Amino acid sequence: MGRFKEAVGYFQEALRIHREAADRYGEAWALHDLGGSYIGLRRFDETTDCLQQALRIHRETGDSRGEAWALGYLAIAYWELGRLKESSDYAKQALVMAREAGHRYIESYILRGLGVVHAELRRFEEASAYFRQALAIHRETGDRYGEAWGLYHFSFVLQHSQGRDAARNCLQEALAIFTELGAPEAHDVRALLEE
Repeated sequence: MGRFKEAVGYFQEALRIHREAADRYGEAWALHDLGGSYIGLRRFDETTDCLQQALRIHRETGDSRGEAWALGYLAIAYWELGRLKESSDYAKQALVMAREAGHRYIESYILRGLGVVHAELRRFEEASAYFRQALAIHRETGDRYGEAWGLYHFSFVLQHSQGRDAARNCLQEALAIFTELGAPEAHDVRALLEE
């Protein structure tokens, strides 16, 4: 939490500077980053306020990448608030934006987020389709960290749709990648596999 608090201070200062300089592009990204930091602090009302402001500016300035990311972060905030319909709506808007602009990296993360939301809604077939698409893009773009997270989340869908063995295999793949990357998540995945 401490690093997010520190980040909030830096992004608030950046926001002030960009506003004084009448730099709308910089202002939008400072709001965007501030909103992302508020997610880390679990201050979701402030998250949605910052991201809605950022979204308006990204749209005004024609920044499709920023718009897609802001929509994606709004999807996360609404998911955390338990407002799954709104979360899904924002994620689907972000997905359209990312695809239209050819932002494959953003597209993969949005697809993974949609997989998580649909799994939470117990729509396992739809969740599975989203995870498979996300994993394909993570692999295509060489995003090993994203692939590991995708496998981790997909394992919970497989647990419900194909059983424990399929989920376990998926978690073992995620563990191998997290371990290869030296990522701290390897510890948590290893603990899950030992249960």
